[in-house]
Amino acid sequence: MPEDADVFPVLLGLAIYSATRAELTSAHELSGRLLDLARQSNDPVWVVEAHYARGVGFSWRGDFREARKHLELASESYRPQRHRAHLALYGQDPGPICLCRRSAVLWHLGYPDQALARMEDALVLAERLAHPFSRAYVLTWAAWLRLFRREVAEAEERIDRALTFATEQAYPFWTAMAAQQKGWLSAKQGHKERAIAQIEDSLARMQAVGTHVTQAYAMGLLGEVLGSVNRASDGVRLIDRALDQVSRTREQWCHAELLRLRGALCAAAEPGDCREAEISFRQAIERSREQGAKSWELRAATSLARLLAEQGKRAEAHDLLAPTYGWFTEGFDTLDLKEAKTLLDKLGA
Repeated sequence: MPEDADVFPVLLGLAIYSATRAELTSAHELSGRLLDLARQSNDPVWVVEAHYARGVGFSWRGDFREARKHLELASESYRPQRHRAHLALYGQDPGPICLCRRSAVLWHLGYPDQALARMEDALVLAERLAHPFSRAYVLTWAAWLRLFRREVAEAEERIDRALTFATEQAYPFWTAMAAQQKGWLSAKQGHKERAIAQIEDSLARMQAVGTHVTQAYAMGLLGEVLGSVNRASDGVRLIDRALDQVSRTREQWCHAELLRLRGALCAAAEPGDCREAEISFRQAIERSREQGAKSWELRAATSLARLLAEQGKRAEAHDLLAPTYGWFTEGFDTLDLKEAKTLLDKLGA
């Protein structure tokens, strides 16, 4: 038994707690201490838990390359039989959780098909292990992946499963997160006022359980819906608040997408003056490139190319979008890549 056997689970709990509250500087420092302890002890369970905490922290911070590295190391060291004996101590099984968080990271890095495969692995493992909290975790993230991929029908099925299970198990954190997803789904199905109410309710629920992760992203989703009901100026103000929160908490995984949404709302609020929209789109591209977030980059580049094309700058629009689209080697059946290809074809005609 390592000398720090009593300290390690306490630090792990604090790291996870800090991350869920979007206190990511503290979570980052704690996960670094965990990794040091794990390496010193050479305890395989500690190694997995430390890399999990480190990877999740990097993921929330938008450092997707580092997140992928740590989550892969955690998965490589994971053995189900070792962790089953420690569930009472750690409260969740890192095996399926690391897989599902790797899936989300892979999507951000521009590998939507690999992301889908890893999520299916996570779902199978979570089902086999039958640990309720871990299963709720994976079901919720399976819904997030379908939302990121903009697959409405598949997202609806995943969201309903996640919400039903979290409600049955009385997990307020996961029900609040699923409520955010329900709001996005309602908006995509054309129920705008319902979407606004659902996202606002989800934000209140997250506040009630003391968590702030995904709050800024939910504000972005709400801002987008406001723009669709002729309240673009309100949407811009809300996303500016979300961006302030991202800067304060360092929960930067959605930073580029918030900038892109701001650009779209600025264009809608001031259709005759697109300077502010273009600035936001370019900032979104720059931020996504810094993070290696190719999926956010593609979405932002498509938005900017569309804006440039509307201004008659077709060649510039094509030259901007083509290299980003050309980087991808998979996911060509996803909506983002289909829209980018359609736009490129029109610009090249």
